[in-house]
Amino acid sequence: ATAQRDGLGLVAVVMGCATSQDRFGACKQLLDYGFANFSLCAPDIAPQNIPVKLGTSQYAQAVPVQKPELLVDKSQRDQVHTEMTLEESVSAPVSKGQRLGTLHMKVGEQTIAQIPMIAAEAVPKLTWGDLFLMVLRRLTMAK
Repeated sequence: ATAQRDGLGLVAVVMGCATSQDRFGACKQLLDYGFANFSLCAPDIAPQNIPVKLGTSQYAQAVPVQKPELLVDKSQRDQVHTEMTLEESVSAPVSKGQRLGTLHMKVGEQTIAQIPMIAAEAVPKLTWGDLFLMVLRRLTMAK
């Protein structure tokens, strides 16, 4: 049997019951237990800016590769937190999807899940022409 409530979907499988009515009753008990005792925790993670050296953009945005979700016991919901380990800076070119760090999802001090943080968009490397134009702009703007 399957059931969904508040974005949480559960599946219950029961074997060895004498009748289908017994099986459905046992599935109902399992699903009720699951919904009563567990919660889906999905923290919002803002994009993180990573400085890019010699890129057409000064920053690359690091985003989680997937939506961070964690199924936890309801009694531990207040203990869920995230930590990020990110590159201090990267050199261009940066590819879309390039790994820039890791999101650690924790319950208390125990790491439960690690999700890669990747570049949301590519950041090409500056060309000699781009560098020349930058120098020209700075010279014309200087007083």
